[in-house]
Amino acid sequence: MTGMLNTGSSRLNVSLCWERIGDDWSITLSGGERPHIGAAAAAWWQGERVECSVVTVPGHRETELAFSCAVRCCAVLQKTVLVSCGIHIDAAEKAEVEQLVEMAAGLTERFLEKIREI
Repeated sequence: MTGMLNTGSSRLNVSLCWERIGDDWSITLSGGERPHIGAAAAAWWQGERVECSVVTVPGHRETELAFSCAVRCCAVLQKTVLVSCGIHIDAAEKAEVEQLVEMAAGLTERFLEKIREI
């Protein structure tokens, strides 16, 4: 099962793509003017809690975004989740970054709602 959700326009845009791999999930959050891979987070269900490990490309700032999406999805789905993330806009203002983070969080919730329907 694969799918994609989008939000925003122009330079303030985010996409969430997913693929089911066996019982697990691979998710890509990308957007802005130059989508890329800046960080990847793997989250897994360990007993009664979620564990997560993040790898960040030096100089990139997507660590928290990848972490929060992976942990949220793993907590809801109780499956292993891998999130790769890369969103870049040139000369980003603080308000723009905050908006992109909110957009990514919103797409994460839309993804979880969509998966629950299936």
